[in-house]
Amino acid sequence: YVFTHSSFIRFVIVGVIGALVDFGSASILKSVGSTILIANAISTELAVISNFLLNNYWSFSHNRITKLSKLVPNFLKFNLVSLGNIVIQLVG
Repeated sequence: YVFTHSSFIRFVIVGVIGALVDFGSASILKSVGSTILIANAISTELAVISNFLLNNYWSFSHNRITKLSKLVPNFLKFNLVSLGNIVIQLVG
């Protein structure tokens, strides 16, 4: 019950999936010749998109945003908050 109904557990699972998306896509991009800077920026953004969508449609489905007029601004806010992660990856 906890794994299927807990928003916190779902949030943690989404975080793990986001990390896999980030590291996996960065690895693929680097292997095809992308620079580290570009690969990290793209892979981090892909993880941010993945996390936003999974959190909206699964982790916090009880508060799901369905209207495009609300989805886009909330995605932009989420992306802005996640910018710190992108900066950390680019500097580190």
